[in-house]
Amino acid sequence: MKKGQRFHCQNPTCSCEVQVMKESHGHIVSNPHCGCGAEMKKVYVKPVARTRLSIEPETTNKLSY
Repeated sequence: MKKGQRFHCQNPTCSCEVQVMKESHGHIVSNPHCGCGAEMKKVYVKPVARTRLSIEPETTNKLSY
């Protein structure tokens, strides 16, 4: 888990949400579980389109014979 990630409980009556405060360096096999026992999933974050500030021309390698 990475710092800043948010997880929410899949149980509709609970709807708990947590944010990761310290990064985990171990190997995590499954999603975390809520205090109510239900599995938690990452909160969906809509992707944002970014523009490139500068476009550099591609260099091509020309072979000479």
